[in-house]
Amino acid sequence: MLVQGNFGQAVSLAEFKRARHVVETDSDDDLTFEAYLSAAQDVVETATNRPLTERTVQIAARNLGYRRWWVPVAPLKELTKVEWNNAGTWTDLGLEGVVVESAHDEPQIVFPSGYFAGVPDGAELRVTASVGFEVVPKKLVQAIILIAGDWYEANISFEKVQHTAVSFGCRVLIRQSKYQRPCEWAAS
Repeated sequence: MLVQGNFGQAVSLAEFKRARHVVETDSDDDLTFEAYLSAAQDVVETATNRPLTERTVQIAARNLGYRRWWVPVAPLKELTKVEWNNAGTWTDLGLEGVVVESAHDEPQIVFPSGYFAGVPDGAELRVTASVGFEVVPKKLVQAIILIAGDWYEANISFEKVQHTAVSFGCRVLIRQSKYQRPCEWAAS
């Protein structure tokens, strides 16, 4: 999956300071806090398969004739394009009749019968979509704040952060929000 463009922070510096009861500090600490928040957001997004802030993604697949696809991340805000690679040129298939189901919890793209009629079997497909939350769930915000605060207090270098370096409480919050799509595609 290819992520395009810049995306914002799920937790602002002010929210972090308020939650951690940090009194105004010099700008050096602010830059450090922001780096920890960014690294913690990356850990939470990776662990949950949930982009926390809005961004555009491209999802690559092969045409296997399946009409129902489960999206690898949740939530799906908007499906913007479906294309296939026609001898090196991407050809737009349009979105007529394409339906998105369970966009917030378990996003699925349902294609109408005959949608891939002009696309050879095994051809490379590309779906472009907008993903991310309108409002980031509170437990994921809490996980980011806990992780960033723990790393700051332990003076862990955010450049060398490992995904396993999170507390038990953070792991529970992350586990409760993890999105895992089904392992198989449906040929319905």
